[in-house]
Amino acid sequence: MAMQTESDIIPSVIRIVENNGFSLNRYKKTFIQRRIVLRMNACKISDVSKYLQLLKTPDEFEAFVKSISVNVTSFFRDVSPFDTIGRKIIPVLASRPNLSGVLRVWSAGCATGEEPYSVSILLNERLRRTSLNYEIFATDRNQKALDHASDGIYKESDISKIDSLFKARYFTKFNADSYQVSPQIRKPITFRLEDISKPTTKKFDMIFCRNVMIYFEKQAQDVVVNNFYDSLKPGGFLVSGMDEVFVNENFSNLFTPFDLKQKIFQKREKPLN
Repeated sequence: MAMQTESDIIPSVIRIVENNGFSLNRYKKTFIQRRIVLRMNACKISDVSKYLQLLKTPDEFEAFVKSISVNVTSFFRDVSPFDTIGRKIIPVLASRPNLSGVLRVWSAGCATGEEPYSVSILLNERLRRTSLNYEIFATDRNQKALDHASDGIYKESDISKIDSLFKARYFTKFNADSYQVSPQIRKPITFRLEDISKPTTKKFDMIFCRNVMIYFEKQAQDVVVNNFYDSLKPGGFLVSGMDEVFVNENFSNLFTPFDLKQKIFQKREKPLN
């Protein structure tokens, strides 16, 4: 393919994209290259210079950014971590005296909303017989994905693997082949366009960031991990993706494994170093 012989394709793409206000500096170069190949194949273009020209158009720029920023997602993706959270973590958080009646969760990199809605269903199930409330702060860098998430409307195929009890309780028929998440599940969630590497003044009991940082360079990972540490309350939990492996010293200094198999970690009281 033509791009394999052009050493300047990645810098050229980065320059075009960042000139339009979207930063790629956190992403691994191999990940960016795979997305370039994906888009060139989709556009049936083998000439690098022609693709660079196409990338300057609004439609292809939007398509490329979407390919970078939207991750594969589904309701209750990887069921076992949700089971662990429901059985072991929510009871621990709910018993803490500093909760002030509200359990706060951040879904970082929420894409089209399946994750925060799954978390909302789980919390509703576990807390509905208690006096506790919950709030979910769901963020992403893609406004179109957030608009979709905010609507809470999904194809029947999107919710086909959801437990039939949850489907009946928390989804209503929207049209012939779509369902909408019920108001009681949507109401506790705030969707916002936000960068997960930027500091936030909010403090959370639990943060979900699943299969997002796997695409980041180590330096960018460290920035995000530090931000998550600062954003968690004492003893708070970080739920990462099943495919993510954190072997760097910075992560180990800040978090200790709670359930390593499920990639659930707990904030250390103090950093080791």
